[in-house]
Amino acid sequence: MKFLFPAHPINAKVIDEYFHPQAEALAGPEGYALFSIENHTVKGVKPGDTVLYRGWMLNAGEYGLLSTLVGAAGGTMFTSLEQYTNTHYLPFWYHVISNLGVTAETQVYPIDYIESHPNGFETILRDELLRLRDRGWEKFFFKDFVKSLKTAGGSAVNNIEDAPHVIALMKQFRGSLEGGLCVRRFEEGLHGETRVFVVNRKPWAAFGDNVLSMGSEVLIVLEAVINRIDSPFFTIDYAFDAGERVRIIELGDGQVSDLVGNWTPALLNEILQPVLA
Repeated sequence: MKFLFPAHPINAKVIDEYFHPQAEALAGPEGYALFSIENHTVKGVKPGDTVLYRGWMLNAGEYGLLSTLVGAAGGTMFTSLEQYTNTHYLPFWYHVISNLGVTAETQVYPIDYIESHPNGFETILRDELLRLRDRGWEKFFFKDFVKSLKTAGGSAVNNIEDAPHVIALMKQFRGSLEGGLCVRRFEEGLHGETRVFVVNRKPWAAFGDNVLSMGSEVLIVLEAVINRIDSPFFTIDYAFDAGERVRIIELGDGQVSDLVGNWTPALLNEILQPVLA
């Protein structure tokens, strides 16, 4: 396994310093490879290498470019482009787990649909939100296909008339709506959010030996999700609602998921050891 990290945006010969601690923990004797998205180059991949990326989030086009460059050097991505999008983009993973009843109801509006109504989508969305409110949705949570608004009050909306303002802020801070718009039913009282890394279908938490120490209900829900997701390396964020039910907050590709909570480079290396053997 060859680990690949982002190159420094100015000097493509060195690693982005943010990922240096992970490179120290993960890279073996042969070192690591570098990907310069600015220069469209991959350095350090040899024929026959299986490559696992740890770096900044990439859109589908960027990940496709990375896969092509790795392939041209004779390597193969551990996670294919299709597997990457399965967990990186909310509508993909939501589609396959929605009927489990373990995540918030979601309505999806692809970017091509939004752009085909440049002067009327706000009206369409307002009517949609009114319809959802009639179905019992008291509050709404907005995301594009990847991220929500983390600043300026966040992505939760109670007053329907505030929706256009939140979407405008998402475009401002994110640069665009990546993929489109997702409207999720806001679930009150969530607590205890935890990130689990899944490696070759085995879930790992950053405490105890693994996720088995977290209780049978958590494991039952996680296994139900894992059995439906085609990816060798991804993350699941879960929490508990006011009734202590397990709720899936989001999924993500393991290559671009942050080490949040108690996760450290050393722990990440530990759970990846079976893959490296």
